[in-house]
Amino acid sequence: MVSRIIELFDKACAVAPNKPWCIGEGRELGYGAMTDTVRRLTAHIEKSGWKRGDRVILCTGDDFALMCWAVTLLRNGVTTVVLNHNLQGDELRTLLGAAEARAIVADEDIVERIGDAGSCDVVSIAADSRKYGYGKSGLFGKKKGGGDAGKYPGMLETLEPVAELPADVPEDTVAIILFTSGTTSRPKGVELTHGNLFTQMGTFARQYQCSENTRLLDILPLYHTDGLNAGVFLSLTVQGTV
Repeated sequence: MVSRIIELFDKACAVAPNKPWCIGEGRELGYGAMTDTVRRLTAHIEKSGWKRGDRVILCTGDDFALMCWAVTLLRNGVTTVVLNHNLQGDELRTLLGAAEARAIVADEDIVERIGDAGSCDVVSIAADSRKYGYGKSGLFGKKKGGGDAGKYPGMLETLEPVAELPADVPEDTVAIILFTSGTTSRPKGVELTHGNLFTQMGTFARQYQCSENTRLLDILPLYHTDGLNAGVFLSLTVQGTV
């Protein structure tokens, strides 16, 4: 069965482009700008040769960057591995090794701390990424400029948005891997498939009576399952605002 969470994403893309999907940090990201960003990042995924089922680590304190990358990876059937950007030293290196990732997308200071990433592709998120604006309905950074073209978000201006997004993502594809806190033992990676995520979003939407008019206040970090799933993905699947 083809991923039903993908079908919900595609419905969200049809929302009026000026409608805000995310508001925070003095910035606003509309559905139009989100869709444009996803199509541009998809061009990067295709160029880099990342395939369905590959794992990509997201480790950033820029929530807007994490949201755009997470949605893009989900839409392409690439597995998102979200790590706490506050991790240091051995703990960070241990989880990086456990993730067995194809690529790392991380704040540039984290990339510097990691050092040699071996065979992993690396995308740096610029230290000043938060100062760049999202256009209401077009290219990220259109109004203020995207910065260094070798880093995110500046790289977006060098990418042409793809015309078509992948259509063949099965329900059993792993969507997300989140690590447990490690309070009582070593952190463990917990997998959620596209089917799991679809069921979870449906349950949240029914229980909390969410709709396209819903505005969700998300105060949890996005490396936390509720911060990401019950905030970012839920708002997207009901075409609301977070």
